[in-house]
Amino acid sequence: MRSLGRDAGARGHVRAPFAGAVVVVLGIVAISAAAVTAQEPSPTGWTPTWSPAPPDASHAVVRDPFDAAGTWWIGSDEVGTSNIVGGDLRWTIAKDRQSIWDATTLPMPLQEARVEATVLVEDGVGAGGPLCAGADESERAIWAAVNGEGEWLVGRIADSHIQVIERGETPIVRRHDVPVGAPYPTLVTLECTVDPEGADHYTVWFEGVQVADVVDEPFGPFLRAGLIASADEAGFAVLFDDFAVFGGPEAVGSPDASAAAERGASAAPSPSGVPTQ
Repeated sequence: MRSLGRDAGARGHVRAPFAGAVVVVLGIVAISAAAVTAQEPSPTGWTPTWSPAPPDASHAVVRDPFDAAGTWWIGSDEVGTSNIVGGDLRWTIAKDRQSIWDATTLPMPLQEARVEATVLVEDGVGAGGPLCAGADESERAIWAAVNGEGEWLVGRIADSHIQVIERGETPIVRRHDVPVGAPYPTLVTLECTVDPEGADHYTVWFEGVQVADVVDEPFGPFLRAGLIASADEAGFAVLFDDFAVFGGPEAVGSPDASAAAERGASAAPSPSGVPTQ
């Protein structure tokens, strides 16, 4: 049976989620976006008004609205539970300071991969969001996430260890498709780009507002994309919806995005680590 990937290393525990050691990277540009209010969307629906510019990758290769099970691992174990609930993928984590992730194989290698999902922290202290990876997300991946405390985070998975690269305050965006007073789902967009000069680039938008541009060690082309969640405390629950992967020019003529989603994640089990201490 396929299992979720686990964080295999201990992390120092602090109040905020993803409490791993902040590591040195080749370069980071973090954009102050806490005070930004994007243009108000149409009351008939919501699409981001990208600021300052939209992602480059625009050809859909995978889409999953989580209307039915089949694309992701569904089940329960001692670490947590993964279920389809009301058109969302719902993950709960049953242990303190535990991270889990799951990914799907892309229909082709991508030099440029935009991975996004809407994320809603339902309960507890933790964070969740999309990730992009090479052949094995437990060996090497970049992720972006949002927590329930109004923060965004960017980091990596390295040899099944979670590491935080950068964090900041989530942009404020008006959304007319969300009732007043209701919890706001957040569109988290991560674009991973191979740089032929060496280090890869990872650009992050929250609700269409760019917040970070990270330069890190290369591992592209990108072969897999998925989701990650991390809990500081047991009982953390997060909802994912509208998962999508977009490619650049090389993705033109790729299989239909819906058909790609039907193939689901690979049948090989993800490595499982020990709970963090």
